[in-house]
Amino acid sequence: MTCSNPATSSAEEILDSLRERLAETTLIELIDEPIDKAVRSFQCPGGCVESQRDFLDLVASFLRHVYAYAFPTARELTSAQARDEAVSLLEQGGCPAGYRAALWEAGHPLGPGIQGVLAELTAFLKLRLREAHVRWVFHEHLGGLDWPTKCQIASLIMQRWGDRTPPELNAQSAEQYANFLPLLVQRDLYYLPPRQPPRRAQGARRS
Repeated sequence: MTCSNPATSSAEEILDSLRERLAETTLIELIDEPIDKAVRSFQCPGGCVESQRDFLDLVASFLRHVYAYAFPTARELTSAQARDEAVSLLEQGGCPAGYRAALWEAGHPLGPGIQGVLAELTAFLKLRLREAHVRWVFHEHLGGLDWPTKCQIASLIMQRWGDRTPPELNAQSAEQYANFLPLLVQRDLYYLPPRQPPRRAQGARRS
C-alpha cells in the first residue's frame, strides 16, 4: 500500500489541532486545575484516621466532592457507589501498594496520614482523566481518516524532524508509521530535536 498526496493543508490542520488539544498547557487547564480547585475546597481533617470505616467514608466523601465539581461531566455518586469507587481506585493505582497500604498510611503515626493518601489519589485521578482525554482526542481526529491523509500526517511529522529523527524511528517512509499515528503524534509532542550549534563564519577568530 502506498501513500498518495492529498491536500497538505487538511493534514496540517489536523496535526495542528492535535498538538493544541494534547499540549501540556491544555491538559493542565482542562484537567489538573479543576481537580486541584475541587481538592482545595474539600474539608479534610488532619492527623491519622482511627478506623477502617472512617477511612473509607472519608475517601468516599472526597471522591463524591471531586466527581461533582471537577470532572468535565459532573457525576453524582451515592455513598455506596463512592465507597466501591474508593476501593477500586486505590487497588488500581490510587495508592501504589493498594487499598490495605493506603489504610495503613492513613492510620499509622509513621504514615503520611489521610492527606498523603488523598494526594496520591488526586494524582491518579489526573492521570486517568488525561489518558481518557487523549484517547478521545485521537478518536475524534484520526478515527475516520483515509489512508492517504494518515500518510500525509506521518510525513509532516517526519519532515519536521528531518535528519534529527529519533534514533528508534528508522523507517524510510511515512507509510510505515501511518497506522501508528497516536504513538507518532505523542512522540512528536514530547520530542524536541536537538538544535545544531551555530556555525562560525569561515575565518572568524575565537575570542
